[in-house]
Amino acid sequence: MSQQSPLNCVKMAAEYSFVTLPGNLAGREPRDWSRAEAEEFFLWFRRNEVIRINRLVEYVDEPVPTDPSQWETFLLRFGRKYEKRLREHASSGVQEGKVKLTEQGVALANDAGILVAELLTKYPASRARWVLLNDPGNFSHHHAVVKGLEDSVYLDPVGAIYEARALVNGQKSFDLLQQTFKFWKNRIV
Repeated sequence: MSQQSPLNCVKMAAEYSFVTLPGNLAGREPRDWSRAEAEEFFLWFRRNEVIRINRLVEYVDEPVPTDPSQWETFLLRFGRKYEKRLREHASSGVQEGKVKLTEQGVALANDAGILVAELLTKYPASRARWVLLNDPGNFSHHHAVVKGLEDSVYLDPVGAIYEARALVNGQKSFDLLQQTFKFWKNRIV
């Protein structure tokens, strides 16, 4: 795509870049942002989510089918390539006997979580939608999350980082994105 990117990206090895938050939000935890700063983040996030997804599918080299009935199969194919990318030296490495994600690996995982969440919002007859979570006692406070019919049930794409860590440590399988999609499709779509 020849679209001008409003993202602030840092180029990493193996040609994947990660997003840096706008200057006034960078380096701070979302729970420490004011409500106005969280809303600024949410607007920034929404303006950039499709760009991030496009960059991810190009990097993994697995285009998203337009037919939603093919999305689960797509996520299975995508998952195989995604796992290989996560296992590359630039995305993960061994520290203290465990495989850890690098900044690039975290960015890759986060964008994969955004991809799955966005597919849920685009699924036919879906009531899933992006919202800014405002719940100060919650881990996902001030995160962009996907909610469906039940207000208390939501998907935070940041969870994909934890799943990716489990994947590179052999505790999850390459089908984790497909399984995540299926799990949430039955709950919020």
